[in-house]
Amino acid sequence: MNMVRIFAALAAIVALSSCSGVETKGQQDRRSYKDSISNPANEHQISDFHIKHLDEDQTRSIWEVLTGKFFGHGRLFLFTDAQNRTGWYYYIMFKTYEMNIQKGSLVKLWLHVKGNACAQEFDFKVPEDSSLLRELVLGVTGKDAAKVSQQILAWKIEVFDPKGKPITTHQSWLWDMKSVPEYKR
Repeated sequence: MNMVRIFAALAAIVALSSCSGVETKGQQDRRSYKDSISNPANEHQISDFHIKHLDEDQTRSIWEVLTGKFFGHGRLFLFTDAQNRTGWYYYIMFKTYEMNIQKGSLVKLWLHVKGNACAQEFDFKVPEDSSLLRELVLGVTGKDAAKVSQQILAWKIEVFDPKGKPITTHQSWLWDMKSVPEYKR
């Protein structure tokens, strides 16, 4: 009889402890904000930016070939054209590797390319169904890839939180140049 009571008590404790671990949507949102670059208490500066051209087959992992599901290798990949993934990829890392990018955040990428008088603007939204990651890879792909080239003169990135508030910006040194001083002999 004592064994039955012990098992009943253990079962009740396990049932109660499993129920207390369920987070509401509000609790998840608060935790997501607390651990994100949107929180002003956290470091939100971009520390690394580099560019690489990839053909479509270079973007496919063994996991994707076997399962048909995209796997980003610990990075969040966003594309201008997910159907044609050949193009230019812009890898962005934030200064702290402990903070996340909130779901629903907007990333704007401007590229000033040699031979084009105007900068090209590309918008990327972090999807609601993505896992939160600290590194972004922005793919200017498909027909958009033809708008840019290897000869990028200047670039600028802005990150906005899900409510549209600016979080951080990072740009090449040439982006701010109003005019280049003339060479004098």
